[in-house]
Amino acid sequence: MKPLEMHEIDKLLDSPIHLDLVCFQEYVANFLSRKPDKKAAIEELDRNMGILYNHVLALSLLLKQKYLLGECPAIAPEDGMLYTRQEVAVKYRVSQRTVTNWIVDGLETVEVGGVRRISEQALQKYVRSSKTKKFHWKSIARR
Repeated sequence: MKPLEMHEIDKLLDSPIHLDLVCFQEYVANFLSRKPDKKAAIEELDRNMGILYNHVLALSLLLKQKYLLGECPAIAPEDGMLYTRQEVAVKYRVSQRTVTNWIVDGLETVEVGGVRRISEQALQKYVRSSKTKKFHWKSIARR
């Protein structure tokens, strides 16, 4: 890893010390003042915070998996973001039970830090394959 990259990681790890709620509120107010559509700006901030949260959580889980448990998961960088069942449910506007059914039906998951995660690549692959499936609904009405 390059020295510049290490510096960036050190800055990120020091951010909770320097970023308190008052500073964050000032940042949000400044950000909103520069945007014409406040609702879209808040949604953009929320989306960016979610992405940041997902990355930090994935890094934390990777750290626990590799150094605390002594195992390193086989996650390639091209897999993209990793989601929980709840995040997938929100993204596709379905219940968590539906996501569980998808996993049983073939949606691939990976274990990171003892938690099952779903990669962006696996989601896209499952969505493509499920579009070609034909569902045959059985009627419960007796004829």
